[in-house]
Amino acid sequence: MDKFRGVKSFRVFYENPTPEQQLKLADYGLVIMEANFLTKEMVKTIKSKGALVVGYLSTMQANEAVPYLNQLRTSDYFHVKGVPYRFPQWKSYQMDISQAHYRSILLSEYKRLIMGLGLDGVFFDTVADIAEKDHFTANDKAKQHAGLLQLIADIRATNTEGLIIQNRGFHTLRYHSCLHVDGIMWEDFHDAAGQWTLDRMQEIKNIQALKGLTVLSDVKTQSDFDFSKNASYVPWLNPLGEAGYKIC
Repeated sequence: MDKFRGVKSFRVFYENPTPEQQLKLADYGLVIMEANFLTKEMVKTIKSKGALVVGYLSTMQANEAVPYLNQLRTSDYFHVKGVPYRFPQWKSYQMDISQAHYRSILLSEYKRLIMGLGLDGVFFDTVADIAEKDHFTANDKAKQHAGLLQLIADIRATNTEGLIIQNRGFHTLRYHSCLHVDGIMWEDFHDAAGQWTLDRMQEIKNIQALKGLTVLSDVKTQSDFDFSKNASYVPWLNPLGEAGYKIC
């Protein structure tokens, strides 16, 4: 079964959508949104033409503004030299997904937002932190990957039909999550002729030979749009990058 229903277009929008914006979003095949802004009526409008609506959930970072901040325990944070690791530029903390309590909070958020609003799935952001952040040792990374897979298993046990899409995290996808997620968003797909990009595309192709995996590509140029579309990805032409996530 194709959970993506043959989606041909997508976009990301992280703001509170006005009625006019809701109608614009309904024209896409799939929309990734900040679920905390949404109501059931908004979701109904956006899905009125068949769009899939997927809710944002950060897995490896918790922003200081998250609604569950006061539920977090000290042990839910990842510590470096005894102190919770903080990203000052994003006002967020590195989380420890190997902790069962932290995973239970994320699962509760999934039930509240994704299932409670009738969304079609979840978008896992910050997954790439596990493999890419230098403050994780090899042992830390193994624990974090195991925790991520346990969260996915818990979500699957709760909702077998919901989409799970991860943002980038190519190493994690290749060696850990590829058999467990439905898709990946390639944020900032660029340099289509570069060897690094071609290597990642080949890795994705190898995964697709084993199972279905939909690739959503967030691109800034028409040439990268065309290149990723020729690779059978679902591209979104977004010249503004992250700033484009706030404009509709």
